[in-house]
Amino acid sequence: MSDLNIKPTHKPIKTYYAELEKYAQLGEENEGTVRAAFQNLLQHYFHQSDFTQLCEKTRSAPSDNEGLGQSTLNKRIRPDGEVVDAFGLPHGYWEAKDTQDDLHLEASKKFAAGYPSKNIVVQSPTHALLYQDGQLQLDMDITDPRNLVRMLQTFFAYQEANISAWHAAVSEFREMVPELGEKLAVLIETECQNNLHFREAFTHFHRQCQASINPNLSVAAVEEMLIQHLLTERIFATVFKNRDFTRRNIIARDIEKVIDVLTEHALNRDQFLQSLDPFYVAIEKTAATTTITNKLGNCGYTTCDNARRIWASTPQNRTTTNRPTCYHTS
Repeated sequence: MSDLNIKPTHKPIKTYYAELEKYAQLGEENEGTVRAAFQNLLQHYFHQSDFTQLCEKTRSAPSDNEGLGQSTLNKRIRPDGEVVDAFGLPHGYWEAKDTQDDLHLEASKKFAAGYPSKNIVVQSPTHALLYQDGQLQLDMDITDPRNLVRMLQTFFAYQEANISAWHAAVSEFREMVPELGEKLAVLIETECQNNLHFREAFTHFHRQCQASINPNLSVAAVEEMLIQHLLTERIFATVFKNRDFTRRNIIARDIEKVIDVLTEHALNRDQFLQSLDPFYVAIEKTAATTTITNKLGNCGYTTCDNARRIWASTPQNRTTTNRPTCYHTS
């Protein structure tokens, strides 16, 4: 977001000051009223990005407030605004205050209560503080449009290292999934033709899926289930900390049985998925970031769903004509 185009002469900036002037003329100075102007300003620039603004959403505080040493375990916070990306990961926060408030004091109170200080604006109609990585980066009179623009640009340009690595890994993952998926599809079908043990295991699994999910479930759909499981199993094991999932869920357990047969001779799972290590590591590091632990479930599920969508949307991966079917009737 470092290239976000914001200038003092832009209409949204002028509209922001015009709204504040109207509130002043009406004698409205309470933060609950005047914050709408800043909220509207942010919303305009979110339309130029992949960010979404969530207003007054209650969430759990991080267990430690960005290195400030304040234990906030089990505390609940409700920022005036939370800015999240397309994965639901937090980019930043903002808090509105009255003109007469001491912003430094108010910010200290918020941090003591568990509010994140990774990237947060604490503002009144005349003044704004920007904290990043637990440090005060900007302390500005925002009655000057140039200062307001600088504040916004710095806020939007912020990138948390782990989350930045996450987005880079997702982009790379998107490129790799079709190729790896196609290799797995060819391998599965080759083993069906040449490996009686695998063909029997696959056939049993197909029948189990038809009994448990849908009696009309196709062979191609079951192949896709195997491929998705191989590509995303590590995510569920590390992100959701649920390594017992494959034992407790009958479908996941039977998938593992088929994959165990596949890996007897034809596939080394770790070597095959080695090219995705940067992606997995980025997810795992993001999972360990205290500021996003409450977002990670949605994020992980989105990632796995993206893997499914990327694979399924590749035309050659949905064409089963001329492919041998992996089914054994004897």
